[in-house]
Amino acid sequence: MPEIRGFTVPYTIMKKFLTTIINIVVCVSLSAQISYKEEILKTPELSASNSVVYPTPHKKLTPSPKGMKPFYLSHYGRHGSRYLTKNEDYSYVPRVLKEADEAGKLTPLGKDVLRRTELLARFCEARWGDLTDLGAQQHKDIARRMTKHFPELFKGKTHVVARSTLVPRCVLSMANATQQLTAINPRLQVEIEASSHDLHYMNHQDRYLRSITRPDTLEAVYKDFCNRHWNLQPLMTSLINDTAYIRQNIELEKLQVYMFRMAGSIQNTELRDSLTLFDIYTPEEIYNNWLTANAWWYLGYGFTPLNGATQPFTQRFLLRQLIADADSCIALDRPNVQLRFGHDTMLLPLVCLMGVNGYNVSVDDLEMLAPSGWIDYRVFPMAANLQLVFYRRNAKDRDVWLKVLLNEEEATLPVPTTQPPYYRWSDVRAYMLKVLSKYPKE
Repeated sequence: MPEIRGFTVPYTIMKKFLTTIINIVVCVSLSAQISYKEEILKTPELSASNSVVYPTPHKKLTPSPKGMKPFYLSHYGRHGSRYLTKNEDYSYVPRVLKEADEAGKLTPLGKDVLRRTELLARFCEARWGDLTDLGAQQHKDIARRMTKHFPELFKGKTHVVARSTLVPRCVLSMANATQQLTAINPRLQVEIEASSHDLHYMNHQDRYLRSITRPDTLEAVYKDFCNRHWNLQPLMTSLINDTAYIRQNIELEKLQVYMFRMAGSIQNTELRDSLTLFDIYTPEEIYNNWLTANAWWYLGYGFTPLNGATQPFTQRFLLRQLIADADSCIALDRPNVQLRFGHDTMLLPLVCLMGVNGYNVSVDDLEMLAPSGWIDYRVFPMAANLQLVFYRRNAKDRDVWLKVLLNEEEATLPVPTTQPPYYRWSDVRAYMLKVLSKYPKE
């Protein structure tokens, strides 16, 4: 009997009819479920979750609805590639390995990993959280593609309003994007601002919802999930030659988390072509590290029933602002563009709240999370962005349609439509207001 991906597939003559049907269904289902695993095994950098470098989109966009033109673009984007945000993100691993080295406990591989992590720490010294050169280029490229995809929105003296949170990497992302736009068309009327005035929706921190994010019951489920997918001993014994030393001196889980975070972050820096840490992991270790990180992000920002399925409502003010801004711009007789630059912790729950690409899914079994299609790196790589592009026939036309682009690729909404990927704005608006009504607390 042949084997396919570790599963024995029986097809004896006695069972040929029923078993063949079952095997076709199983194989099709299995293929759909493991596509993300194949992606990660082929490109280990994808395992870095929110540290993944922005992917260049390649899919061709669907032509505008017949007789319609884009007249308004509403955008919320994450800052571009950055360094990790804390000193400890870079200093912890080399400090722990150096202590082991001074005790004579490092293997040759451990000594080499110490050298590499010290090199990375020196290179990133005092740059914590800063936008990298790659991050700046990402936003220039996204802006350039906006003008290519929607030239009607970026001609003449179109009014472009850009807003950013106060974090420097977001301000600089906004600056790079708008500079690219004006380089292409100097006549654009660009208005940029980074002010506390906008933070109530641009970077809202909901104290109550965050306080109930991770109850003990949820933490227990997550810990059990990690225990099923982590086997830390093989990696640690490849770096440290004394199991008693590991047991007495090493916080295994903490070292593992920090080391894998460093591995994933390198792709955002100028060292990406000359340094790696992924080679110290087996393919299965890389995959399992991503699997647990994917669950961590879902538990913190998705509609998990393990904490009340309310976390995406942290971005209710942002969604309300998107609706209000759209209503205002629809009433105008000229094209408009609104760009907003913020963070992954706003964009991810916003995508979940809106149900983009099915990310409003709610599962209580973490083993079923990735097979359900909840794949973090497809939502919030560095420079991730959500674009709502609005279409109409003329300035008096109130039958407005829109399409959603997630990272510049056409996305779906849980709203009926007769011409996907386009949706009637009145239907989308009604759906979003209905979702918002489920959490009336202000």
